[in-house]
Amino acid sequence: MSTPRLAALDNGSHFHRRALYHPRFRRYFDRLIELRQLADTDLDDIDVLVVTDRCHPGLLCAAQPRLHALLAAGKTVVAMAGTRPELWLPAVVWRDEPVNFWWWKTPGATLGLYTPTPRHTLFDHIGLDDASWHFHGVLSPPPGVSALIGFHHRDGCLLYEDCHSTPGRLIVCTLDPFYHFGSWFMPVTGRFLDGFLRYLRTLRPCQGD
Repeated sequence: MSTPRLAALDNGSHFHRRALYHPRFRRYFDRLIELRQLADTDLDDIDVLVVTDRCHPGLLCAAQPRLHALLAAGKTVVAMAGTRPELWLPAVVWRDEPVNFWWWKTPGATLGLYTPTPRHTLFDHIGLDDASWHFHGVLSPPPGVSALIGFHHRDGCLLYEDCHSTPGRLIVCTLDPFYHFGSWFMPVTGRFLDGFLRYLRTLRPCQGD
């Protein structure tokens, strides 16, 4: 099968422009779409749409029919932190939690991440260390959906992939890598994006997964 065609949303913020148009990541995308134009944009040629972190939730709600049509066609929508995905995607349950920006200053501290699905192909491209800077909420996966990155000491997860709630695929996470890479701090976010975007380029339709 051919490589899936990827698009990402550009909210127009400085960090979106710096990350999305940086040569390190621009090569992964077939299209970059301005968020304000999403509701009126034809997505028929796109297989995977990345809703980058901190895109305006009101504009995403306005484009909800377009996003749901993409899923109904068996395609993939990726939702990141700061976008309120519970407002515009089906079956998403998000719980806000205080963000601990400074956990790493405690000797021996970790975020307590683990994966219940270590053989998932995502982990051919990233490791848990690549997803460890902080997180902006906790997700409760829908029935029948397993977490890809969970927590040892709290309910819920940081990232899941859902091929059950729609004919397409939902990938939802509580990370904000585009913000941090585009703001020129936290190098780990660049490692995460390198691996995560490579993974998205390997996706096949959920049917038969």
